[in-house]
Amino acid sequence: MRFFDLFINIYVIIYLTVSLRFTNKKILILDNYFSDNGKIDAKWIKQVIIGSILAFSLDIALIASKVFTDYFTNLSNYVMFCFIAMIVVILGYRGIRQTTLIVPKDFLIYDKLKNPALDNQEVFVPELSKATSLKDRLLEIIDLERPYLDDELTLHKLAEITRISEKKLSILLNHYMDTNFYDFVNKYRLKAVKEEFSNPNSQKYTIMAIANDCGFKSKSTFNRIFKKDTGLSPTEYRRRIATETNQGKTT
Repeated sequence: MRFFDLFINIYVIIYLTVSLRFTNKKILILDNYFSDNGKIDAKWIKQVIIGSILAFSLDIALIASKVFTDYFTNLSNYVMFCFIAMIVVILGYRGIRQTTLIVPKDFLIYDKLKNPALDNQEVFVPELSKATSLKDRLLEIIDLERPYLDDELTLHKLAEITRISEKKLSILLNHYMDTNFYDFVNKYRLKAVKEEFSNPNSQKYTIMAIANDCGFKSKSTFNRIFKKDTGLSPTEYRRRIATETNQGKTT
């Protein structure tokens, strides 16, 4: 019976590992085509899979120990139960913070598009001079029209605004600018938020009101990106800016 349980657990781990690779690919697709994937955050699913792999791996270790030695008793079952309970609590907390795991209706369409970061097929890579021209056009439009303020901005929309095909725009970001669409757009949104925080008149607005005006739709996405960039929460950063401003006035 224990050998059968061991086989089942190994089979489940293999299945979860394949699922993890599939999920990683989906995360890359989201990052390359959507500027705000907070409501479709596949990273939470990835954490669920990793947690499950750890739980089943522990179970395999305990079963193997019972099969080959006589040192383990029912205590191992309690250890497994406590470990799984801990994972359920952690993932449950993370899950509550997710608004929904429903992917957008056009996600499957984008999934079918070829992306140089996701496959090994040959793609058209523009010459350096042409890539530089496309990059200059992209940055100019970003600075003048500020399309990143649209919280529904996608690669398709930005391609229409810049008059650069989606394929070339994706290659430009991934191959020549060493970034992806998600990071590129949110870098500008973050910059806009910081500029607003530096404006004394913005103190009458809430942090999320400013974040929404700058293109952030998801609170969890905004907080995660902001802390990753600054090492501070938005509240701490804004408080520091206010303190520095007041100190400058007194001196």
